[in-house]
Parts: sequence; C-alpha cells; structure tokens
Amino acid sequence: RDRAAELGVSQSSNSVASIGETQEAAAGEGRSSELDMSAFSKKDEEFVPKYMQAFSSAKEGRELTDEEKLNADPYSNLNILQAMWEESKLIEWPKPGQVVKQAVVTAVSLILSVVFIVGLDSTIKVVYQGIGLYPK
Repeated sequence: RDRAAELGVSQSSNSVASIGETQEAAAGEGRSSELDMSAFSKKDEEFVPKYMQAFSSAKEGRELTDEEKLNADPYSNLNILQAMWEESKLIEWPKPGQVVKQAVVTAVSLILSVVFIVGLDSTIKVVYQGIGLYPK
C-alpha cells in the first residue's frame, strides 16, 4: 500500500464496488465466498473406468468372481506366451510401404543434414582463414 501511495496509484472504486456486489450476491444465495470443493469428494460410478469397476468389489471386502476377474483382465486365464500372442494381435503393425517411406524420409533428412553441416563448416573455415583466426 505504501508503494502504491508513493506512485500515486489509488484503488479503483469500480473494483471495490464490483467485489462487494459479488460477495453480497453469494451471501444472499447462501453460498460461501470460498471455492466449493464438495464435488471432488463425491464418488460417481460414471467416471470409474470399467476395468476399475471390477475391483470395487474387492474394496467392499468380498472376493472377485471369476466373471469379474475375466472382465478386468481377459488374458488372465492364459499362460504368458498365449497372453503375449493375444496382445501382439492388438498391435497395429506398419505396412511394408509405410516402412519404406519412413526409411526414405529418414535417409533424405540425414543426407541433407550432413550436406548442411559440411557446407557450414567449410564456410566458417574460409571466413576464419580470411580474417586470420584460422591458419591456412
């Protein structure tokens, strides 16, 4: 406040009035002027993913049924190799054309980068030799 007074800055009466009106309106509606955090403590089943809903029964103190276990992890009854095979079927593998296209783009980018760096190095060397900072 002292600094504001030194600079000749005064508090806006519009801001004070606006804040007062907002606080009076909130008090008239029975609302607190503080942030309402009660919505964060509510547990809504809509927002719980399906794979987590299966585990909610475990929190209730009962064991999961076989059906709930299968819904939570469809590969739980398979051995590790079968589960890996089933998971690998879900992967979207690139087509050979996509692989070739990506390899060509990578090779061209690499070649252009090398040409740029070598050219820049040569230019800098010539400039530095011209001004005597680098021996000929």
